[in-house]
Amino acid sequence: MSDRPSLLPVSICIIAYNEEAHIASCLDSVADRAAEVVVLNAESTDKTAEIVERYRQKYPGVVLMTAPNTFKYNINKMKTFHKATQPWIFYLDADERLTPELWDEIGDVIETDRYDGYLVGRKNFYFGKWMRFGGMYPEKQPRLFRQGKGSFSLEHVHATLDIDGPVGELEQPFLH
Repeated sequence: MSDRPSLLPVSICIIAYNEEAHIASCLDSVADRAAEVVVLNAESTDKTAEIVERYRQKYPGVVLMTAPNTFKYNINKMKTFHKATQPWIFYLDADERLTPELWDEIGDVIETDRYDGYLVGRKNFYFGKWMRFGGMYPEKQPRLFRQGKGSFSLEHVHATLDIDGPVGELEQPFLH
């Protein structure tokens, strides 16, 4: 049996706009493993906020914030990073999921305290089929980082997260 706490010292940061079809399964993959889940609802007109509120009632670590919707998504991603309180941050889109195997690996690497951030493979699915070929896997992206070590450019819609410090790689992917 591991001495690891049931909730890892990680803030999951999610921005959401009209994600009622995806947000529950995203939250299912993180709410019982992360010490904090920060969801920024960007003026959704569907039931996204109501769904997140139900999770907030069940899981004390779920935080719901609101901000104007903007096409510069990185502005809202940075807002979630500033709200996060845990020593580590993992950012997710509302249609992405973390697997139990990835959670185990995250627990291992944050205990070793070796890097300031980690590249994580993204396992893409299209109409339920894994996009294994054509450069779609493992599509490593910087997603897990130490608090204060990750930032986005606020000028480009799909800018890559910059990590200030040494970066490692995780073996387990997240799902998209």
